[in-house]
Amino acid sequence: MLALATQLSRFFYKPVFIMRDISDAAINLVKKFGFETKLMAGQVDIFKVDCEYELKFLGNIAGLDNEEKTLIVDHYGYHALILRECKKWFSNLVLIDDYQPERCIADVDIVVNPNISANTLEYAQYKGQILLLGSQYAILREQFAARTDDYFVREQCHNIALCFGASDTAGMIFPMLHLIGQIGRELLVTVIVGADYKFMNRFQDLRTAYPYELAVKQNVDDVAGLLLRQDLLIVSPSTIALEAMALGIPSAFIICEDNQRTGGYGMRDEGTACYLGEAGCVDWGNVKDKIKQLINDYRLRLEYSFRSKKYVDGKGVLRVAELIHRHIARL
Repeated sequence: MLALATQLSRFFYKPVFIMRDISDAAINLVKKFGFETKLMAGQVDIFKVDCEYELKFLGNIAGLDNEEKTLIVDHYGYHALILRECKKWFSNLVLIDDYQPERCIADVDIVVNPNISANTLEYAQYKGQILLLGSQYAILREQFAARTDDYFVREQCHNIALCFGASDTAGMIFPMLHLIGQIGRELLVTVIVGADYKFMNRFQDLRTAYPYELAVKQNVDDVAGLLLRQDLLIVSPSTIALEAMALGIPSAFIICEDNQRTGGYGMRDEGTACYLGEAGCVDWGNVKDKIKQLINDYRLRLEYSFRSKKYVDGKGVLRVAELIHRHIARL
């Protein structure tokens, strides 16, 4: 959302972030970019929404002045009831539907779904509704969009990075580190986590016993620069997977949450990254074999790099911002 807000501000809009008060790191990041925030009471489970409270909060914001407003929703728990009520208060509704567990069927103005397989989903298109479906609409951070030509696949695989989301809620980091530690190659393994990651202390003991050089990067600003130094990336199929595709980083992935299946299956079926399975039913022996193959097979990594760049060119956020601007201008 920060990437989209940044682009929209270049059209002289003034984005305001409506956020739950549950992460100081996320709130401070938005403020660092200079955007105003309005905070709602915290709620840990993002898939459950207090409809009455949210509607009251949004209604109060909509009534602050008489200016026309556009509401851009990027929230897993939003559903048709809330969006239908919001149409009473907001001139335009934009739904970013990228990682919903189910399609959000609602009469909004614009739907954005940047998953590779989004075109295969059965959206019920309402009259006048604009559907922006497919990875050409991937909303990437500017640091990635500006460096899509900077990567090349090295013949020797030495640097491997792991990133299973900011908090690694599926607990994939340490099993994966254990597995990589058995491969028997000289490697530099980098783990990328967010500011709210709660198990940093576990890395202290691991470093002394780990067979490879291990680096842990928390709350990284220049993620693109860090990824450009990697020969292989092991991730969950979230936004960072699309950002890595734009750079052409050879990747493997594990589906860690229900809401990642649509994107993950699309990546698997189009061959843009190596599918390793789903959390809770991972065949670790098979995963070990696939990672060893990726490390040893330069041509396979080259093929994944080439395929991924075909699908994500880094210009999606520009396309989405321009189409939102055009839609508002026509009203």
